[in-house]
Amino acid sequence: MLLLIVALCVGACEASQPARTCNEVNGLVLRNIIKLPQSPQGAQRQIANGYGLAQEQVSMSSLGDETYLQWSKDNVDGNVRLGGTKPAGGGLYYKSRPPSVASVIDCLGSPDFYRAYYQRGGPEVSWNSLELHLYFVRQGVLAVAYVHGSGKEPPRLNMGLTMQAFGFAPVDTPEDTMAHLNENYSAEFLQQIRPWPGKLEDVIVEIDPGLTQ
Repeated sequence: MLLLIVALCVGACEASQPARTCNEVNGLVLRNIIKLPQSPQGAQRQIANGYGLAQEQVSMSSLGDETYLQWSKDNVDGNVRLGGTKPAGGGLYYKSRPPSVASVIDCLGSPDFYRAYYQRGGPEVSWNSLELHLYFVRQGVLAVAYVHGSGKEPPRLNMGLTMQAFGFAPVDTPEDTMAHLNENYSAEFLQQIRPWPGKLEDVIVEIDPGLTQ
């Protein structure tokens, strides 16, 4: 009973907290950091100032000629990559109060492209996974929703679905910005990206052939 009361309290407390602002959703602080070349120390200061952190709360590590900065604030994990042969990039992952599809589109406008794919969740889990990727190329933003499902039919898409992960790339030509946002994805993944149809209900969800056998 005590665990139930605690769980209800946590859910009610989170539900009563304000929705994420557009500046949070569109990653304004992070996008300003990766917009122009700068030193890791300068980026560390800018992150600390932008997110209201002490500078030592922004960790810094290196791998080869790349520098990685990481931090956590308000149940959001953030990271920025600088240096190396690739353009700067970054990401935000919401551990609580993730923004909905509706709020993301309200803040960023209509997506330019999308990918919707329903697949097995993995050998050690009983659920399947629907991934919805929304590309806002003009802003250099990729928003991702992960939705649990079961059976052969994917969960129904709706504007209330929450988007837990965001990727950011410097705005370049549309082709280069898309390439930067997709730099870690496979050729098979890229073939599943489609132009935005104008409405979420017109999105086509591709289904893993293994689920239909």
